[in-house]
Amino acid sequence: SIATTLVLLLLAFGPRACQGQDDETTTNSPDGESPADGESPADGESPADGQSTTEGGCAVCPDCEVCLGTIPPGYKVYECKGYYKMHYETKNWDDAKAACESEGGYLAVIDSPDELVVPMSFVRRFRLDHIFLGFFDKNKRGNYHTVLDEPMTYLAWAPGEPNNRGVENCGSFFKGAFNDMNCEVEAPFLCELYA
Repeated sequence: SIATTLVLLLLAFGPRACQGQDDETTTNSPDGESPADGESPADGESPADGQSTTEGGCAVCPDCEVCLGTIPPGYKVYECKGYYKMHYETKNWDDAKAACESEGGYLAVIDSPDELVVPMSFVRRFRLDHIFLGFFDKNKRGNYHTVLDEPMTYLAWAPGEPNNRGVENCGSFFKGAFNDMNCEVEAPFLCELYA
């Protein structure tokens, strides 16, 4: 019957631990504790509660539409908007882009006001000045594109930005809005997975 088929599909593809793994979730900090106020979190740690976790690389998803079967370590679903991982070690924009790609993702592309809360939460909670995001001035003419080679459709620029102070062609998040930044400056960065 249709009901039996649906139950079997849910059992086969629903959230569960990988084979050979127990049902305990992992954290991203070495001791399982969240950082105290003012401390730097463990790399990949998320600032929000209610996110999915991973069990041996398998996703354990909250009740939302965003759920991948297997995710790299450190990625978590954030408020049903997508899978993200914050890297607190600093890299220049090109190296940050390469790091995200090496994990099967990309520098995060923020394409809606709802998704803007993701970088905002990291910047606020961990008192970061700025973080790299996945957009850049491809031809250095003021026409910004995403790392997915699409024109930017959501433009949440800070007042007076982009100002291209000579060599600012890479995208960042600064004081709650988008900012153009020198690509060679090193900064923390936010990765996102393909959904």
